[in-house]
Amino acid sequence: MGFHWNKHCIAILLIISAAAVCGTPVSILQSPPLLSVHNGQTAALNCSISNHRQLNLQLVLFYWYLFPGHPEKKANATKELAIENSTHTSIFEVDIFMSSLTLRNLTPYDEGVYRCCVYVVVPSAKEYRGNGTVLSIKAAPVVSLTAGTVDERRGLVNLTCSVMGFYPQDVTVSWENTPIGIPPSIQQHPLTLNQDGTYSTSSSLLASPETDMTCAVNHPSLAEPIRKTSGKGGVPQHYYYFLIVGLIVFVPVLIWILKKTTRYSDSRNFTADRHNPEVEQQADIMYTSIQHRQPTTMSTLHPHTFSSEPNHPILEELTLYSTVMSSSTDSVRE
Repeated sequence: MGFHWNKHCIAILLIISAAAVCGTPVSILQSPPLLSVHNGQTAALNCSISNHRQLNLQLVLFYWYLFPGHPEKKANATKELAIENSTHTSIFEVDIFMSSLTLRNLTPYDEGVYRCCVYVVVPSAKEYRGNGTVLSIKAAPVVSLTAGTVDERRGLVNLTCSVMGFYPQDVTVSWENTPIGIPPSIQQHPLTLNQDGTYSTSSSLLASPETDMTCAVNHPSLAEPIRKTSGKGGVPQHYYYFLIVGLIVFVPVLIWILKKTTRYSDSRNFTADRHNPEVEQQADIMYTSIQHRQPTTMSTLHPHTFSSEPNHPILEELTLYSTVMSSSTDSVRE
């Protein structure tokens, strides 16, 4: 009889506990409610039961779901998608009443509403859902300005402003410094979807080669618009920077090469002159005169030997010897 009484008591306690749980719903705290990150970064979401002690919960299970927010994914989504552990996502149970979700290397396709769900096993079999975390992804655009073909008939150049790899879709491309009273012929190209979920677009116009045009791109991921300006002749200004740097580096190198070439050529000419019979004959006359301590004048030398090269190395050498020997002769006479 006592056994049956204990069994009934246990059943009554379970019913009372279940009634208490049903009367006081499980409070799920999910954080953060809003999260905005850039493309390629990592995001961490947390989910916990704040009143588990009050309800005397003993066994619960956590689940994570995603309702996509990317336009391409959202158009085909009819329900929330279950999230599982992978190289991209990790679900970690901090304790039996807390769970965390880590998302790595985020792309725009990961944007959406992440919701934590708790399934209470004991004392009651019931599911509870959190308020969710709205995760938004931003990818900053890469802007380039290029000059295309020139319309020679009208004297205009085709400029193209390319805006690549941005998310979300809302981007503004405008042209500045346009001539007053002459509306430019602007062609705005449609958005294209990239493999990673980002978008690209471009804008083109025909402008005078003598006008500096500026392409301005504004996007939610930017603190201020990105501006690219073309130079004279429709060439982007950064091309001129490369040209100036190239000249600064190239000109000194060219001068150094020319100097080395000139020195090499002079040395070859000097070597050739030393084997010239006429030059050697005049050198012998100079040395003979020095040895006999007889001052040698220019009239002794052949009139045309050194006339074309007054600074010839051999002449300089002989002049030095003559000066030394003359000094020595004067000293002896004194």
